[in-house]
Amino acid sequence: MSGAKRYHDLCLNCSAPLSGAWCSQCGQKDPSPHPLLGELVREATHELAHWDGKLLSTMRELVLRPGQLTVDFLGGRRARWLPPLRLYLITSLVYFLIGPTIGAITHRDERVQIVLPSSLAAPGAEREAQTQVLKPEVATAIDNSSIMRIVGSQKLQRAIENPKEFGDAISRTYPKVIFLLMPVVALLLWGAYRSTVPGYVPHLYFSLHLHAFGFSAFAVLHLLRAFLTNKWLALSLGIAALLTLVWYATAAMRRVYGGSWGRIVGTAAVVGAAYSVIFLIAISSAAIVALALF
Repeated sequence: MSGAKRYHDLCLNCSAPLSGAWCSQCGQKDPSPHPLLGELVREATHELAHWDGKLLSTMRELVLRPGQLTVDFLGGRRARWLPPLRLYLITSLVYFLIGPTIGAITHRDERVQIVLPSSLAAPGAEREAQTQVLKPEVATAIDNSSIMRIVGSQKLQRAIENPKEFGDAISRTYPKVIFLLMPVVALLLWGAYRSTVPGYVPHLYFSLHLHAFGFSAFAVLHLLRAFLTNKWLALSLGIAALLTLVWYATAAMRRVYGGSWGRIVGTAAVVGAAYSVIFLIAISSAAIVALALF
């Protein structure tokens, strides 16, 4: 390939001597020592259009060795693994398809029982299976809330009377919200480790791998909970999944960024707290937008 620049004398993936920009042994392109955003986009565009058999080995590495995929990509050992963006898209697609698939198979219809404020209740409507009665002051607060002024009482009434449809509308916003927030994690990590790992894209690689594991873990959680009838066991599994994600993120950060466990845990706590606040704001905003469009 004429005009392609070679950065190293040996292939970083298989250590074979390089005579050009591509390795004659394993076929990997010689990566730039300073990854650029354009390189990430080009790799994603190419890899999304070509399927190969690396998924199982990549998933095994992702699950069993937290952070190692990121280390390998930053170290130039890329030909053996799926690119980060492609892995993220595959795992997120599986996660967001599992819920509707389980619902179609098990025919579960988990509707939320909501009691309407007095001004929103339809005349003569029967309120069956009520699990909660709103106090007058709470109903008045809802009637006078800023959400009511933004979306209007009719749409709020429609959402309350059709909780499943409204829940589905909100669920459709989750992939967009998480995809938009994924670079935020990279930005927070870049702020914490910019002196250790310069540049933004390496932290974006880490964020893609971390989210890919998160989608995989919660996809498994959905599958397990589909066969459970005990709500406390289902709740315990959810808590276990969250704790696993916290442990995984901390272990992956230590492998990628180094440092003592104390510093890693402290940084992970700060980054996690900041992300949680941003996530709640984003999800709340998405819910309001979904309500306005409902």
